[in-house]
Amino acid sequence: MTSRARLALLLGCAFLLLPGAALAQGSQPPAPPPGPTLAAVLARGQVLCAVNEEVFGFGFLNPNTGEITGLYADLCRAVAAAVFGDPAALDLRLRPYGAPPDDLLAERLDLLFDHGLTRTLTADARSGLAFGAPVFYDGLALMHRAALELPNLAALEGRSVCAVAGTPAQDSLRAALNSQNIAYEMVALDSLPAMYAAFEAGRCDAQAAPRSLLEIRRWSSADPISYRVWDQPIALVAHTPVYRHGDEQWADIVNWTLWGLIQAEAVGITSANLSAFLRAGAETDEAYVARVGLPAARLLDPALGAGGALGLANDFMARVIRRLGNYAEIYNRSLGPDSDVPIPRGVNRLVRDGGLLDSPSWR
Repeated sequence: MTSRARLALLLGCAFLLLPGAALAQGSQPPAPPPGPTLAAVLARGQVLCAVNEEVFGFGFLNPNTGEITGLYADLCRAVAAAVFGDPAALDLRLRPYGAPPDDLLAERLDLLFDHGLTRTLTADARSGLAFGAPVFYDGLALMHRAALELPNLAALEGRSVCAVAGTPAQDSLRAALNSQNIAYEMVALDSLPAMYAAFEAGRCDAQAAPRSLLEIRRWSSADPISYRVWDQPIALVAHTPVYRHGDEQWADIVNWTLWGLIQAEAVGITSANLSAFLRAGAETDEAYVARVGLPAARLLDPALGAGGALGLANDFMARVIRRLGNYAEIYNRSLGPDSDVPIPRGVNRLVRDGGLLDSPSWR
């Protein structure tokens, strides 16, 4: 390649990186035809989504109102809003914690969120399932009585710990303690209720489980402040949406909807200020982008948005945010400081704020 050709290529690439160039590339390609899952969803007019029936703050049937509430329930509603513009275009179902995903594999569900179903090598490689973008980071933690000083693993020397037998929690706890040569007694129980009962009966000094489940247990007790749950997890677990393997379009729709909620928080778009980020009347592309920024324009605008690449409306995220808010709004409704199960966001903050949640580039 000659020096002149190389210079021309570099200048061309630089031009494509400019915001104005992105706006001047012409019309977007036509939307792809609906894949098998999207076609079925559109034909029935509903998204079939399932969440846990007893994980308070994530998926829970309120016996007083008959409404299914929680973080996962609202994420199901977000996907329905992405496809139909209406979060109520949803058949929201309940499933037991950790139940086999038979309904999903048999195409009686389009999507599920389950605190007891997480990505493992065998689940990913052999089950016919696919695991999407992380929406909540959880991890193995300990709960103990506040009067007992157990600030770290070393303090468990000579102590007893309850755990559910055969679970990742038991495996991770054993590995962490053995790696530091800490002598301890493992009290293995058959189920979470059995573990809770053993702890309350004084059979162990602490109990080990995912932090979110321990927080739920603590805040549902008669005296929450008499217990402590470790803020820093011993091992980290990413909870994700689960769908059938092999339908890339549906996977993209689910994941980009959830990433859009995170992107909206990063850009500062909420359900309350959404209208200020929308294009005003006859505002030109250039004037609109100069006012709100290209990330917001690509997320929200009917002309500049990217939703058409998924087979959705270009501005599908505007419809989602209008009805449900951004990720922080959804989180705070179910798990925020004013909720019934306040779990500090911690690692579930945005990357810019020291957490792990992030969105790929919206372009």
